Formats: sequence, C-alpha cells, structure tokens
Amino acid sequence: WAAVSGNIATGTNKKAAAASPNTLTTLTVVSGTNTVLFLLLGYSITNPSVQVVTWNTTETMTKVAQYTAASKMLEVWALVNPTTGNNTISVAWTGGGSVSILAFEMSDVNQTTPTVSAHDSTATGTGTTSSVTVTSASTDATVAVAENTTQFYTTQTQTLIANQGTGAIALIGSLALAGTSDQHDFGSPSATWIALGVHVLSASAVATAPLQSGSGFLGAIIK
Repeated sequence: WAAVSGNIATGTNKKAAAASPNTLTTLTVVSGTNTVLFLLLGYSITNPSVQVVTWNTTETMTKVAQYTAASKMLEVWALVNPTTGNNTISVAWTGGGSVSILAFEMSDVNQTTPTVSAHDSTATGTGTTSSVTVTSASTDATVAVAENTTQFYTTQTQTLIANQGTGAIALIGSLALAGTSDQHDFGSPSATWIALGVHVLSASAVATAPLQSGSGFLGAIIK
C-alpha cells in the first residue's frame, strides 16, 4: 500500500462548517499510481438534495458511503485519478444547513471499485470515545470519520487525517493500513456523535510499509 498525501498539509485539507457552496481551496493533489481523492463530509441536516461535489471545477466526485443518525449525516466521496495540481473542491447542495469538509489523497487504490460497500460500518453514541470498527484485508486500508456538535480531541488508535475540531459541525477522520479489522477511536466530550467507516480496496496484491506521519501532514510511502 502507498499513500501519496505527503504535501497535503492538515491546514489545507479541512474546512469549517459553511453554507452551500462550501469550498476547500489551495488543496494540492500530487501524481502517483492509481490515485484517488477522498472527501469526508459532515452535514448539520439529514436531507440535503441536488448534491454536486467537484474537483478542479469540472471533475465530479462520486458518493461511496453515507450514514444518517441523531440529526446528523456523514458521507464519503471519491474521485478516481484526479487531475494533479493546486485546485479547489466545491460542495454544493440545496436544503439549507451547513457542511464541514476533510480531504485527502491515496495511491495504489483500485480504480474500478475504490471502496467495498459491503463493509461500510456505522456507529453512534454519547460517550467520551467515539468508535467504529471496519472489516478490511491485509492488502487494503480503512478510513473512518466521526461528527459531533462540540469538538474532538484526537484520534486514539489510528493515523489522523485531519481534525476540524470545533464549531457547528466538528469532524475528524483517521486512516489505518494493512489490517483485517480496524478499530477507529476518537476522543470527544460526552456529546452525541456518529461515525462512518469504509474499506478502501488496494490495486496491488501485496501490502507494503505502514503510513508514516509527518509534521502537519500525512507522510508519503515509497513502495
């Protein structure tokens, strides 16, 4: 497995809640093999409609997972083989409310079926740890995202993607590589939270070294 997110700093791959259209600017996608751009969304409403999510103004992303509970909604979107460079993600919808955004890029992802929908996993609760466990495979990865209305402190078990810590929609995401069943835990106040996890399918047959974390970014891995 390889991740090519090394130059997407945490300061540029997250955006606080805003009304439609909410945009994430100055996001940089780098070249790699079998790349996919992922977007994690947290909504303050459960019934947005006419959703349009684009990268670079012309490339339309596809929704691969969704979870609605406790008057909240989480989504995962993906774009196979995105155009490289410094561009903008735009999220537009009707129905009011607001949305928070987290984005990241991975390489060595299956270009036909980036995620395995049968392994989508969801959870909700009110405790101080939000947790969701996702079935995967030794050559693959899992991604999880959690939402509440207060804040998240940090990821407790996996590699942090980004933490949009406070505001109307607090959103946090994490990544795990090369595990057959990955548990993602996030520390949070005692407030109602929801979580969604997805199994990301690798394009390669052999797992490689684990993701390395850098200072303020997801580290690149060389296969």
